[in-house]
Amino acid sequence: AATGAATAIAYVSDGIAQYATGGISSLASIVNDGAINIAAVAYATGTAGANATATAMGAEQDANGGTASFVQGSDGTFAVTARPNASATGGTASANADAEGLQQDVAGGLALFDNAGLFDVAAVAYATGSSAVANAHALGHDLNEGESFEIDWVNQEGGTFEVSADATAFGSAYATAVGVSASVFGQTTLYATAPAQLSGSIVNDGTFSVLAHANGSGTSGAIATGIVLNSGVNTMEVTNTGTFNVEASTAAGGPAT
Repeated sequence: AATGAATAIAYVSDGIAQYATGGISSLASIVNDGAINIAAVAYATGTAGANATATAMGAEQDANGGTASFVQGSDGTFAVTARPNASATGGTASANADAEGLQQDVAGGLALFDNAGLFDVAAVAYATGSSAVANAHALGHDLNEGESFEIDWVNQEGGTFEVSADATAFGSAYATAVGVSASVFGQTTLYATAPAQLSGSIVNDGTFSVLAHANGSGTSGAIATGIVLNSGVNTMEVTNTGTFNVEASTAAGGPAT
C-alpha cells in the first residue's frame, strides 16, 4: 500500500489432494521421482501497519479405511514453503507462516511413507517495523485419526527429511517445528468402543532434521519436536540408524525447547 495499512494473503490449500472411498481396498498413492514444489509467498508493505500471511499445504491423502501411500525415489524432491514478509513504517507489522508437508487420513487403514530423496518443509516469517511480530509453524507429516491405524514409515539411507521454522522480527518472534505427528483418539468421545491404538514402525536410515529458530529483538520463543506419537495403546517401534537432529534456538535469551 502506498499509504495506510497493507494486507497480503497467500494460500495453497492442497498442492495435491487424493480421496479414495473403497473401504479396505482404497488406495491413495503418490509416487515421485521428479520435482514437486509447492509455495505460498506473501509480501505486505504499509505506512500504517502491514499483515502478511502465507499458508502452504503440500499433499493430502484420504484413504477411508484403505492405504495412503507416499513413495519418493532418490531423484525426487518434494518441497513445501510458506514465506510471508511484512514491513511497516508505522503501526504494527505482522508475518505469519504455516507450512505442512503431508497429511494422511486412513480411518483405520495403513499410512505408508517411503522417502529416498529430499522431503523439505519450511516456514519462514519476517516482519520489520517500529512494532513487529513474526510467527512460523512447520509440520512435516501429519497423521490424525479417530480409529486405530498402522504406520509404515521409512526415510531411506541417502534420503533427507527436513522440517524448519524460522521467524525473524524487529520485535517478537516465535517458531514451532514438528517432524512427524501421529495421534489416534478412539472412535467416540462418549465411551470407549475400541482401543485407540497406533501400530507399525518409524525407521530413519538417512538424515532426519527438525529445526526451529526465532530471532526477535524483543521476545523470542522456539519449540522443535522430532516425533510425536499420541494414543491409548502404542505398539510402534521407532528405529534410527542414520542422523537424527532436532534443534530449537532463539536470540536474546528467549526460551527454546
